[in-house]
Amino acid sequence: MHSLRNTAVLFCALLVGCASIVDRHPKIAYADKQHPLSDTAIFACAEVAGYTCGITRIDDMDTWNYYNGGNTLWVRVLPGAHHVGVVASNGRDINWLSFDIKDVQPGHVYSLEIGAAPPPPAVVPGGKKASSTGGKKPNGVTKSMSVSYKDLGKMDSYTLRVGQNSIHTTELKAAF
Repeated sequence: MHSLRNTAVLFCALLVGCASIVDRHPKIAYADKQHPLSDTAIFACAEVAGYTCGITRIDDMDTWNYYNGGNTLWVRVLPGAHHVGVVASNGRDINWLSFDIKDVQPGHVYSLEIGAAPPPPAVVPGGKKASSTGGKKPNGVTKSMSVSYKDLGKMDSYTLRVGQNSIHTTELKAAF
């Protein structure tokens, strides 16, 4: 029994060690791994108080991070148009969100920001009152959050800060 407990402790320590190296570099979301970094862009989850963000998909490529609960914090992409999938949480709800971005520029960083979803309209076309569904879609999924992006412009490098306060913040840097 003692050896089973030691094995469990060792397994947990290894898991924590692996989790600490997750997302050190942006996940590459394109096939040509030798593509010059100067001709890429970065999508990065912004740190917004009360929300967590994870990039789950770029176009047809899965970017889900199995070692960090799915929360891939940053992804490197090629210029052009992209469809981006995001998982967002506010501690109570989890939302699967997506958006399209038409003109990604090389060397640019795009900050993905999670926020509260705007309230549903009170009146439907034709002047009838909207039925109250509590913000739920017909399949029962609550859309309580929204995602938007901001082009931070062309940069030589980008530093992602991970953590809630100055004691536990880790700075990760990616260059172009």
